[in-house]
Amino acid sequence: MRFCGLNFILRASVKADISLGSLTESWIKNRLIKKLTNLVQKLTIPSQIHRILVWQWLITFCIASVLFIVKRDLALSAFFGGLVCVLPNVYFARQLYRRRIAAAHTLLRSAFVAEFIKLGLAIALLAIVLINYKEVHPIALFATYFITHSCMWAVPLITQQAQDNHKNQPSKKIHNQTL
Repeated sequence: MRFCGLNFILRASVKADISLGSLTESWIKNRLIKKLTNLVQKLTIPSQIHRILVWQWLITFCIASVLFIVKRDLALSAFFGGLVCVLPNVYFARQLYRRRIAAAHTLLRSAFVAEFIKLGLAIALLAIVLINYKEVHPIALFATYFITHSCMWAVPLITQQAQDNHKNQPSKKIHNQTL
């Protein structure tokens, strides 16, 4: 199952975070990990899109963890910035790949509708954060949003380069046979 490593990765990123010493906060972290794992397991999306979503979650958690060392409000703002980016993308991926076997015009229409709702959801989430969270740090919020958003083009480039490098390296088996 391709989701087995996600739970390990999320647990490792939370364990790398500074221990807060509170049983309640560790319970919240464990519950968050279980919810995120269940959410990603329910998605029926291609592996490349899944990889992008997982990287977006990891980038969000890593930035928030690093900023937690500096200031808790910065970390929370960064986490919200990542959520504003990732949650609409999860919705879009789920909606887009829900109907894989359909006519081309149906898929195109559903992609446009899903993109429109995704943009509206991102704007609504951003407004909710900016209105309800008074201690927001806009720089941390928007920087995390844009860094997380950049995973959509960076992850495919990095994985493509890694695959190209792996294909270009001669295999040891062939090399040993020729000697």
